[in-house]
Amino acid sequence: MITTILFDIDGVLLDSFETNYRFYLDIMKSAGYPGFDREKYLNMNHLTYIDTVKFLSGETDKEKLKTFWKLLEDTPYRELELSKMPPGEKETIEGLSKKYKVGIVTSRVKKGVDTYLQLSGLKNYFRTIVGFEDYKNPKPHPDPLFTALNKLGEKAENAIYIGDTSVDHKAAKAAGTKFICFTGVTGKEIEGEINVGSFGELEKTLGKLNYE
Repeated sequence: MITTILFDIDGVLLDSFETNYRFYLDIMKSAGYPGFDREKYLNMNHLTYIDTVKFLSGETDKEKLKTFWKLLEDTPYRELELSKMPPGEKETIEGLSKKYKVGIVTSRVKKGVDTYLQLSGLKNYFRTIVGFEDYKNPKPHPDPLFTALNKLGEKAENAIYIGDTSVDHKAAKAAGTKFICFTGVTGKEIEGEINVGSFGELEKTLGKLNYE
């Protein structure tokens, strides 16, 4: 029986591609590196902050990478002006929180998580929020999901992770949770898995799964 629902943020709870793209453009410019086009960033949207800046800059030196952590604090995050919440999200999260333990598992750093919570106004509906600073090994390693489950005192077989990429899918499989691919933002499906295109459809699908 499903008791716990864990959500990714980017590509699920938020259509944040433009926000993230502009953010990393600002980071690279501030660090003295050239810009990059949207097509290049499209293939990196699932990466952690440090893996993204490593890829864009080509840097591996630990001292130089420390500069990027400083820039993370100093660079404005344009979530409130550029990101969009998918239709029906607020009502669905509120409804699900009455029936399940609802949480967030994301690769975002705390700054990015906080801006989402400010934009959505849904902080009080999430029983746990796990971000980049909370685990050692990022997705597709199961550590992020295990961290959330441990905080909630729940077993993997009673949980479902809702993501939008193959990285999310692999993390769910490695952790032993169920998985739903949310296609309402990117439109990309994962073959052989449950794919849902809206929050209204998601709530109905979760209800059906608990009766199977």
